[in-house]
Amino acid sequence: MNDNNLFKYIVVTPSVINNQIRISYHTLVYNSYLEYTKEDDIEFKNSIIIRPKEIEFDYETIDKRIVCNLKISNLELNTKYIFRIRYLDNYSEIHSFKSFNNNDEYDMLMFCDFQHFNNNVTHPFIKMMKEKCDSKFMICSGDLVDTGGRILEWDWFFKDDTFNDMILATTCGDHEYWKTPFPNVIHMERPFIYNSIFNNEKNGITNALNTNYYIYYNRTLIIFLDMDNSNNSYGALFDDEVSWFDETLKNQSNNYDYLMVVMHKSIYGSKEVDPNVRKYLTNKFNYLFDKYQVDLVLSGHDHIYSRTYPIRNDEINDEGIIYLDLGSSGNKYRNPTIDLYEDNLHAKVINLKEKNYCLGAYLRIKYDKIIVDIYNNFNILMDSFIINKKNRG
Repeated sequence: MNDNNLFKYIVVTPSVINNQIRISYHTLVYNSYLEYTKEDDIEFKNSIIIRPKEIEFDYETIDKRIVCNLKISNLELNTKYIFRIRYLDNYSEIHSFKSFNNNDEYDMLMFCDFQHFNNNVTHPFIKMMKEKCDSKFMICSGDLVDTGGRILEWDWFFKDDTFNDMILATTCGDHEYWKTPFPNVIHMERPFIYNSIFNNEKNGITNALNTNYYIYYNRTLIIFLDMDNSNNSYGALFDDEVSWFDETLKNQSNNYDYLMVVMHKSIYGSKEVDPNVRKYLTNKFNYLFDKYQVDLVLSGHDHIYSRTYPIRNDEINDEGIIYLDLGSSGNKYRNPTIDLYEDNLHAKVINLKEKNYCLGAYLRIKYDKIIVDIYNNFNILMDSFIINKKNRG
């Protein structure tokens, strides 16, 4: 019997190993399990069964439930799999994912700040964008919901089949730390509900396991940083992440073609929206990004679309880093502030509030370059740029 109420928040997340993925879900019962098989085995006759690690989750704002985490290893590369969750004669909808590959060419989607609860823009937009993407691999730089402590907002995020065939790589924004909604915001010490939903890699700092981590996507190394909540732009978390970033990149020995950083707050975004970012974060991270020749930094938070020229040491440099503040992939917008136009570092600024549309990025990774196309929710190309492959020595 298909029972979608018994199993919630079924999410596929990537790993540091291309032939491995991670899956998590919530349920009300113990002893559920996952079965998976290749896509042509639609009756699951040759399926493999995996039993998850089960954790009782009883956070104060939600009913008690069981969080289930598991990994699937030794996948065939560039292969589509289907899976479902089962308990006795009850089973979930069929979900799917396509394993990564080792080819020179692959693609991905990038989003930011879906955020405004119950908006009717986000899910149709993601569905439109994923038609462009063969891998169905999606990155989001945080603020998936508006109030991370309200379970009804996560119900909205997973309300239909939008993510049933996708691999999601996310980190949290400041709104994942919000326990209560605006204007009487209480912040959580950690984004507990986010961490119960997403089974990310646990290779980051101790104080931010699951929200600070890195993965490999074919030959691209992607670093996810946790920017903490709105009141902690200068917290000890960042000092630990700086040391971790430096040590992690040293140990990777340039074992990648491209290097991307995903962080919620935008270093080169608006000074007026969050001035503490430049005051406390720029001097901590910029020199490391330059040192390790990051190719692209994705962020959101400001709800203003802005893209810099390639920058190195705060100056335009052909070998520098492009900082992409994607703006909003939901329906919350702000007007661009004057500093974005006057710093001479920005190649493109779009007034989303004036246009009243959201944006997402489609990336095609080639052997010698990355092609980035920015689309709005009317499927109109709004910006396009190329990141040439760096000589990392």
